[in-house]
Amino acid sequence: MMNLSLLGGLITLAFTLAFLGIALWAYWPKNKESLQAHRLIPLQDEDTDHV
Repeated sequence: MMNLSLLGGLITLAFTLAFLGIALWAYWPKNKESLQAHRLIPLQDEDTDHV
């Protein structure tokens, strides 16, 4: 039977591995061009008119 501290440790390990996986994906050299294009999206003006 699994006690609460072991379960907490496994959940912490799972979240840590997920975070490291996302960080590796984000900083992987082949994704650089795509992410560079996406970083400016919030700063672009919209072409729609506000009525």
